[in-house]
Amino acid sequence: MIAQILKNQWLLLLSVVVNVLLVLACLWMLNQARSIYKEYRFFRPLAHGTSEATDIDSLKDSAEQVVVLFGDSRISQWQPLPALDNTIFIDAGIAGETTSEMRRRIQHDVIRHDPDVVIIQSGMNDLTASITRGIQNPDAMLSEMKTNLRYFVEVFAQSGARVIVTPVLPNRPIGMRRKIFWHDQLDQRVAQTNEYLQQLATEQSAEWLDLAAVLYDQNNALRTDWYIDALHFYQPAYEALNTAVEKHLAAPQ
Repeated sequence: MIAQILKNQWLLLLSVVVNVLLVLACLWMLNQARSIYKEYRFFRPLAHGTSEATDIDSLKDSAEQVVVLFGDSRISQWQPLPALDNTIFIDAGIAGETTSEMRRRIQHDVIRHDPDVVIIQSGMNDLTASITRGIQNPDAMLSEMKTNLRYFVEVFAQSGARVIVTPVLPNRPIGMRRKIFWHDQLDQRVAQTNEYLQQLATEQSAEWLDLAAVLYDQNNALRTDWYIDALHFYQPAYEALNTAVEKHLAAPQ
């Protein structure tokens, strides 16, 4: 009898410990997710930054062309950069920025370099903010994003640069941590934004470079092994993107 009681108590204690550990694990996951998504990026009125790479004046001469890659973390983490003869590539990306935040640094990070070419890769942070559960006015966010993207193309074209518009690069299927705070419309909104970007490039006589296609294999399956997480890439992805960029820039206009 005593042995049975002790056995039952041991099982009860073990059950309590396991449940406490599960609760702690869930709380840790929730806290990690909240630390990423509790602040809706779009509404950071004081947020501003200047990419480190563009704090150094370009060493441009008449024999070189300057290519600025303008965007968010997909640009800031772009390593290695493309390489072409007589070409300077400037990484003007800042992780976490929405298009509204990027708009504040156009002059310093892009225009002041008198670029010959500007490659635009942005919009994902606006889109992830818009699918955050409980976000207010997601349609207003998306409208503002489109306004900003149009502004980028127009301003860079007016500066005399060759403007290359790229699609928002696809995300890998999102994991459980992000599902806590995101609903499931990200793929749909990425596709809709890319349709808008392609139309924008046509309307503004900009160039359309479908870098998204590079991230799919010959069977049209997304190369998920190239992804660090849902949004960011390992070096092999950037090497493949470099090939596409270099080929596009080297082709006769």
